Amino acid sequence: MFVKMLIRIALRYNVLIILVAHKRKTYGNTDVNENVSGSLDIINLASIVMSYEAVTKTMIENGATAEDRVLKVTKNRLFGNVNNYGYIMHYSQKSKRIYTNEKEKTRQS
Repeated sequence: MFVKMLIRIALRYNVLIILVAHKRKTYGNTDVNENVSGSLDIINLASIVMSYEAVTKTMIENGATAEDRVLKVTKNRLFGNVNNYGYIMHYSQKSKRIYTNEKEKTRQS
C-alpha cells in the first residue's frame, strides 16, 4: 500500500520519488531485483530499479580498485535500457564522495 501511495503522489504532483531499500542477505542469489529487503511490491511497482554496491573480485582483477563501487540499472520502464554489469564509480572513503574522474574528485562545491 505504501508504494502505491508514493506512485499516486508522484503522478499527481509530477515529481520524482526515490525510495531507498536495503538488500537482504542473498546466500548465493545474484538477482538484484529479488534481493530487496521487504515486500517484492517495491520492485514490482517501481519504474526504475538501481543498485549501488562494492566491486567484485573479477572487477578488481580487471582494473577496478577495492574502493570503487558499481551502479547498476536493473529495471527501466521509462526507456527499457538496463545495465546488469554496472557502471564503475570511484568512491573516496576519506571524503565519502562518489566521483567519475580525478578532476571531479578534487572539485570544490
